[in-house]
Amino acid sequence: MGDNRSDNELIRAFQDGDEDAPPTLFERHKNLFVVWASCLCANPENISDAFEQARETIVEPLRNFDLEGNIDFKIWLMEVTFQSVCERYKNLVLVWANRIFPDSANPQVISQDARKAILDQFNTADFSVETSFEGWLIKATLNSVVEKHKEQIYGWAIRICRNHDDALEISQEAFIAIWRYLARHKYNNETAFKAWLKTITIRKAINFVLERDRLRTVYYDAVDEEGDTLSMEIPDPNSSPEERVIEQERGHVIRQAIESLPDMEKKVIKRRYLEGLQIKEIAVTLGLAEGTVKAHLDHAKAKLRKQLEPLLKN
Repeated sequence: MGDNRSDNELIRAFQDGDEDAPPTLFERHKNLFVVWASCLCANPENISDAFEQARETIVEPLRNFDLEGNIDFKIWLMEVTFQSVCERYKNLVLVWANRIFPDSANPQVISQDARKAILDQFNTADFSVETSFEGWLIKATLNSVVEKHKEQIYGWAIRICRNHDDALEISQEAFIAIWRYLARHKYNNETAFKAWLKTITIRKAINFVLERDRLRTVYYDAVDEEGDTLSMEIPDPNSSPEERVIEQERGHVIRQAIESLPDMEKKVIKRRYLEGLQIKEIAVTLGLAEGTVKAHLDHAKAKLRKQLEPLLKN
């Protein structure tokens, strides 16, 4: 027969020497204790090990829980659990929170709605099938990214590959790359995060098209949100060996011209035309004012135009 005592009654009994009380509490709020334990352990191999390693660490606060302060134990447990997760996995929690209920005033703050939604996920998750809490957290965060940004990522992909099925495949490759790097991504703000997603997608799309069309010439021109044109050229399989050599030399000259630019102008050009970032996104990722980015871009384009003028005439 189950123990019908309230949480506070169980804690009082434990503080009075009843060693059977903690296991009852652990079973009653198993998920929250598991999450808390996983955040306390340095390198848990799995969730069960984490709970065993952290059991004594968790028991100690129960011995000192203030029963006279009219604090609801579950609310207290949710608070310490959430704080533990935020301390250890702050970037992931911020990314997740800003996908579901963003705090528009300050993206570094987790809104109460997002907090409640994440805690609800903690309470309902089946941790028995998970190898680690961190793995579960990354998957949950990625799911929120996919749900919010899947149309944008598809849009970035199809502008380059111009094929629905290929854009879907590129989107999947982008999500896999995002999953791999999500835990290491430093969350600064929404613009920087979106720029990071866009960079990953554009790179995946370019690599995909280069592989798909490596034996065909494609001059890709797509006008982006700011009215600028992004271009990409891929060699032609049907061209003669001489023509392919000329194309390779031309690409080499262009790369050399870009590499010869001053460092900041080179970074701006690459982010604008190779990664497809907008002026605002470049400004955030480089820590510059938008006007400064535009100035670097104009100077770089003028220098490239001058250097490549003979090539353009030919």
